[in-house]
Amino acid sequence: LDELDRVEITSLWPTPANESISIMISDRPVRGMRMEVLDMTGRSVLQPVAMALGNGTQRMDVRSLAEGQYVVRIRWEGGSAERRFSIVR
Repeated sequence: LDELDRVEITSLWPTPANESISIMISDRPVRGMRMEVLDMTGRSVLQPVAMALGNGTQRMDVRSLAEGQYVVRIRWEGGSAERRFSIVR
């Protein structure tokens, strides 16, 4: 894996979340990046959303999620990154 194609989730806030989460990634997004939310069984509960190129911070609306623990996953050709977060209402 080329170091230029390595992306990490450096920050996710707020946690616990209520209406939306902001995800900051290292470096710049790489082509074909998608972001999705999984429940703790690994089921996709928010479908993949294409990420904006050139913007290191992404926002995702999580109002449709029930209270609980989730994982945000970012995937791209050649890799993925994950970070846990919780929803509290």
